[in-house]
Amino acid sequence: GKPKGVMVEHSGVANLREYFRHTQGVDKKDRALQFASYAFDASLSEFAMTILSGGTLYVVPYEYRKDMKKLAEYIKENKITICVLPPVVLQQLPVEKLSSLRTIITAGSETTKSIVEKYSDIGVYSNDYGPSETTVCATYWKHLKGETVPERVPIGRPMCNKQIYILNGESLCGPSIKGELCIAGDGIARGYLGMPRLTAEKFADCPFTEGKMYRTGDVARWLSDGNIEYLGRIDNQIKLRGYRIELDEIEVVANSMLKIKSCVAKLMKNGANDEEIVLYYVIDKEVGNGEIESGEIRRYMKSKLPEYMIPSYFISIDEIPLNCNGK
Repeated sequence: GKPKGVMVEHSGVANLREYFRHTQGVDKKDRALQFASYAFDASLSEFAMTILSGGTLYVVPYEYRKDMKKLAEYIKENKITICVLPPVVLQQLPVEKLSSLRTIITAGSETTKSIVEKYSDIGVYSNDYGPSETTVCATYWKHLKGETVPERVPIGRPMCNKQIYILNGESLCGPSIKGELCIAGDGIARGYLGMPRLTAEKFADCPFTEGKMYRTGDVARWLSDGNIEYLGRIDNQIKLRGYRIELDEIEVVANSMLKIKSCVAKLMKNGANDEEIVLYYVIDKEVGNGEIESGEIRRYMKSKLPEYMIPSYFISIDEIPLNCNGK
């Protein structure tokens, strides 16, 4: 899609550094992995946790980022002690190569019970959550070696100097009640560059404290133990392998093909602790010979969309079923 420029304050980066120093215990002895692209906000976490805390940052060679064997060897050889990785990358790394790690942080997409359990012998597993608009991180959930892992891994509690509100409209939701997750406190961005209308919509005056509150569009609820459970999106936006994706945008592109009458894009489990985008489409039988191959759709969509937005599967159906609301 079209990227938005998020105007992050220096004070937000300073607060992020304090989170790593005081909550994750990062100091000058730590060796951190710089895995994320510098164009991705996760790289800011990697910079803040080491360069701003006196630690050492090891920049992963580009060719290692897609070769999990080389990446695991790099971690072992350089005695990396802490890293931030997407869950889909972490689950491909052999545990025996990660003995130098004292802390693993996953972020960018949902993690699972099986992934946490696989790496439970490492001292700390931290599941972090936060959009760019709140300076990368807003909440964290820590799992310590030997602890039981819940069936659904929560996104935890607010990090230092941040406040979390779960709202139904303007009203606070009680425990177990679903609502929109909103974030206030240190690290809230100034807004979107050159987009005043969207800034006003998403960065609202906080009714509970001074300053602005960012409305994430994420659905969540408070658990009885004080942790937060992430439940998905209010809109049709998803997060897959660290990328925010509007499913509507995929559908618009597919519908622009003359041979497609209608379609719907869905995020589906693939049975291997991973998710894939599936495009269900109805062929317009009045155009051409009423046939279309999935390869033709894929090639067309690649000319319009970035690789990470291309569906993994294309399934032809006779009609798209609607519910009573016509959706």
